[in-house]
Amino acid sequence: LTSQRLIYDRPQHWLRVEGGARLRRGQDRLNAVRIYGNLSDDETSLTFVHAFWAIDGETHSTAPIAPGKAPAPTTVRFKGGNDLAVLFQPQGNEARRVEYEAPAGGRVQLDSAGGGILRTLTARRLEGTLENGVLNAADAMGGVEIREVSRGPDGRTLQRQGTGQRGAATFRADGQLAALSLDNNVVYHDGQVTATGNHGALDMEQGRGDFVGNPVVVTSDRGRIEAPRMVYNTDQQIVNARGGVKALLTKVEETALAGTPIAQGQGPVHVESQEAFWRQQPSSFVFRGDVRAWRGDNLLLAPELRGDKAADQLTATGGVKTLFYPTQEQAKQAGTGGGKTPAAKPTPIQAAASELQYTQKSGVLIYTGNVRVDQEGKTITCQKLEVDLGPDHQAKTMICTGDVKVNDPKVGRKIEGQKAVYQVSQRQVDITGEPVTMNDKEGNQVRGKRVLYYVDDGRAVVQGKEGEANPPPAMTAPPKPPKPPGGVGEG
Repeated sequence: LTSQRLIYDRPQHWLRVEGGARLRRGQDRLNAVRIYGNLSDDETSLTFVHAFWAIDGETHSTAPIAPGKAPAPTTVRFKGGNDLAVLFQPQGNEARRVEYEAPAGGRVQLDSAGGGILRTLTARRLEGTLENGVLNAADAMGGVEIREVSRGPDGRTLQRQGTGQRGAATFRADGQLAALSLDNNVVYHDGQVTATGNHGALDMEQGRGDFVGNPVVVTSDRGRIEAPRMVYNTDQQIVNARGGVKALLTKVEETALAGTPIAQGQGPVHVESQEAFWRQQPSSFVFRGDVRAWRGDNLLLAPELRGDKAADQLTATGGVKTLFYPTQEQAKQAGTGGGKTPAAKPTPIQAAASELQYTQKSGVLIYTGNVRVDQEGKTITCQKLEVDLGPDHQAKTMICTGDVKVNDPKVGRKIEGQKAVYQVSQRQVDITGEPVTMNDKEGNQVRGKRVLYYVDDGRAVVQGKEGEANPPPAMTAPPKPPKPPGGVGEG
């Protein structure tokens, strides 16, 4: 113990030092303007220390080192306070409890440095317990902040930061800050990702953050996701959101949704589900449970939706429904827009199947399992549907295979075959098979190798083995009705 002045009240065992007071034991040290100390009855150890003003110091763990392991290199340093009280276990002069407080408007700071990692805890006040000379737990109050600085595998400096009004910290045996629980107005930053909520539990050792809020909100340059609870893996930047999820995907072109009809339009893609996994980089996501994804009027419903930009794949499973609207320009090109007057809103294409897959490289949407396509009441059903998308993310050609059925209830016509090719720009469906069968509402039936079905007016032409058109009188098409605003598969 060194200082400019020392006073010792021997009957009371009270020690007072001031003027550059410095207390040291081994590598541990405490500096302050004034230090009060209480000694044990035999005057061989301290029982209590109270320091004031300009306080700083450091501690080192005295925990025994396991055989074959190098000593832990962590050093704990503290500064910024003007009031420090330490309660000692007299046997061994071991500090057991500490209370550390900053002046009004100030903050105390606790640094844990070792192994290439610096973790800093700041607050208005800290109250903690010690073991083997270092903190093992502490409560933080008043504007709590945790910062971590480390280096990634590529050598880049990584920074993470969390704030709240109150916190509870735990430490490793060597004194390194291991975990921190934050409450009230919690904000967590990790690179380009920010999480906010009412409560956050940060496991610094496992690289994990568990957040609860009403709701928890995670934002980045790629979008925003909300849920009552989120678990964030800091190393892989994966968010697991639970309990009812709402997401906005802003950089649609950088997700697996790019190129699909749902990406057509302006603004972010909205997604709602019960649970979600969202990865920042490389971009990927999994939405589960009553998934509803939309942009503008275009909509996708499924129990599960997966997207992986690196693998160039989007998959929806468990029973998929989609609702896509063709653009006004496409409706005009198809003859449904109507002259110079503004056209009515094009009718949507509804498609349902067991599963949907899409790869941007191929530009083909593939529906499989009990496929049904519906527009204006006209339907096509089959086992597999391949939709070739153009640069405008809209269907150019639709190919249905496996137990194909075309149903036009307006004119009472049903056509069955093995394959149907719909050329959207021509608004014509080419059904082939061995044979193709066509029935009308009067019970008449015609068989052939090929049927050309015209979407706008319901007209059909059957071609036989010789390739001649041979519809019987009973199958002659009804008078051409007015053109509807859309057709099956348009868009």
